[in-house]
Amino acid sequence: MKSIFKIVIAVVLILSMIIPFSTLTTSAASQATEAKNKVSYLMDKKKLYTYMIDGHIPMTYKFQKKVGQYDYWTESESSFGIRETKNGLFDDGWRGKLLAYPVKLNKSWNSSKDLGSNLKIISIKKKVKVKAGTFKNVVVVKEVMPEGNENDEYFLYYYAPNVGSILETYYGELSGYKTYKMKELIKIKNK
Repeated sequence: MKSIFKIVIAVVLILSMIIPFSTLTTSAASQATEAKNKVSYLMDKKKLYTYMIDGHIPMTYKFQKKVGQYDYWTESESSFGIRETKNGLFDDGWRGKLLAYPVKLNKSWNSSKDLGSNLKIISIKKKVKVKAGTFKNVVVVKEVMPEGNENDEYFLYYYAPNVGSILETYYGELSGYKTYKMKELIKIKNK
């Protein structure tokens, strides 16, 4: 009887050591998988981004520095800050929240700045071709101003995973009700 008791105690001790270890290992593995699967829509700090603005003004941005929570990107005449949190992608200017996280089709939110515009994710797996290349799994955000009709006047913002903004368009009265490219990524390269 004593030997059975000793065997049971030994098994319990061994299991008490193995189970927490396997739980930690599984937990660490799942955290690694989550981190691996987490998609960022921030611009890559190791790259130079060249955009064509309004169809005729090329502007090349490079990562300058981090100030507070924002990554600052500069070009000779302009700069902007952008940050990513668990709640979304934000700019430091008048637009506020650019993209709401977690990214889900039909997710909507109001502009966090004075505009009061309505934004909605209308696609999460779009394939988009711009001059810089073709991007898959692009998230498309539609923005409608408070006084606007959803079908008469709107902006579309396109975000590629691990690249950031690749295209911004406008449709409405000011463009003669044709899609107008406000900003298009035309080149992305290593610094």
